[in-house]
Amino acid sequence: MAKIARPGFFTLFENSIFPLLILALLYFLCKPLFVQNDKINYLLAWIILGIPFGLQKMFVWFVPHGYGIGGTVGVFALNIIIGGVIGGAIAVWRIAYAVYYIPCFIHLRVITRP
Repeated sequence: MAKIARPGFFTLFENSIFPLLILALLYFLCKPLFVQNDKINYLLAWIILGIPFGLQKMFVWFVPHGYGIGGTVGVFALNIIIGGVIGGAIAVWRIAYAVYYIPCFIHLRVITRP
């Protein structure tokens, strides 16, 4: 019979608590950037909150090579926008996974003790 690995507290922190803390901290720090006239601009919030999760995808699409200073800044801005959109999707996935992982962790660590 195969032995099922039980998750430890480090995996709970890594898979659920840490991503949720990052998103909550970014939300409260960047709230003045995407709240305009007491309304939330959801597209801008998606991009800003997704940037930390899409950092590794930013410079995959367009590499600023052979442009002038204006073209390089434009390609850099486009890379940040694309990374933010991709990171926003990853952030939504991490939130869903964290919401799923916490009850599973409680079930495996607390309810079904060996």
